Amino acid sequence: MTIATIQTNIFQSNPLQLIKYAVFKSIVLSSVIFTGILTSTASTNAQPPLQLRIKRFISISNLAGTVRYRTGNSTNTARVGQRLTEVGDAVITGKQSSVTLAIDEGIGTIQVSEKTELSIERLYKDRAGYVTQLKINGGQVRFKIRPFNNPNSKIEIITPAGVAGVRGTEFGMNVLPSGKTGLATLNGMVTLEAQSVIAKVGRGLQSTVGMNEPPSSPSRLINDPGVRLYVIAARDGGRSVQLVGQTDSVNLLLIGETTLETDRTGNFNVTVPLPNDRRLSLLSTTPLGRKQSYIVQVP
Repeated sequence: MTIATIQTNIFQSNPLQLIKYAVFKSIVLSSVIFTGILTSTASTNAQPPLQLRIKRFISISNLAGTVRYRTGNSTNTARVGQRLTEVGDAVITGKQSSVTLAIDEGIGTIQVSEKTELSIERLYKDRAGYVTQLKINGGQVRFKIRPFNNPNSKIEIITPAGVAGVRGTEFGMNVLPSGKTGLATLNGMVTLEAQSVIAKVGRGLQSTVGMNEPPSSPSRLINDPGVRLYVIAARDGGRSVQLVGQTDSVNLLLIGETTLETDRTGNFNVTVPLPNDRRLSLLSTTPLGRKQSYIVQVP
């Protein structure tokens, strides 16, 4: 017998019984609804908490010379105010050019020197904290990062040779085409990790790391772009010139458009084309951005 039939029979026989039945039915339905709410709540609580990722950005605040902005498959001239937001977004500086970037939320600033490429690997904020991961394949970059209050927030700089971890500091990096990386810390602490070895490069210290090598033990910060040339000799009937010399191991050397490779102690021995006027321009840059230019006259 259906409920509709029962209700009709009760109404016809005894109105008081109908009232009692209606009250009883209301209690039963309320109980069912309440139980359903409890079940739904318990099911929701059983799910893992959502880690909502909030999009962040790195903005171009200043630039000089030729700077390109890459996003997706397009590369265009960079403009002040443009934002890097997605994985792979990058800025690329030309010769005698530079760009200053601002990390959102006032986290810090990045000064990118000439002939340098910097791109985003990861950039987001969730309930755990801020995560910023950048990549440098070559060139010179200086960072000024404020201290983090949240232990889960972090900034990592990836180079072909290693990873630098930062939690509030001022430091600079040089990255050679081979991947060799020179790092110098002005304030705070930077960890330089490669081959499962971590070097803690504190205030007033510097370190280097080569491809497939552990980082060197931190040594006293020099910040000297000086270069010593021991051999300047014409080769191939005057078509090229051999240069043998040394600079600080963390420095970045440019001869014209060519980046010189130096060994772990800063020594180099290279042969490059000799211009018709037999003059070479040499530029040395420390990880903190101090520069010294030279004109090499070949006899």
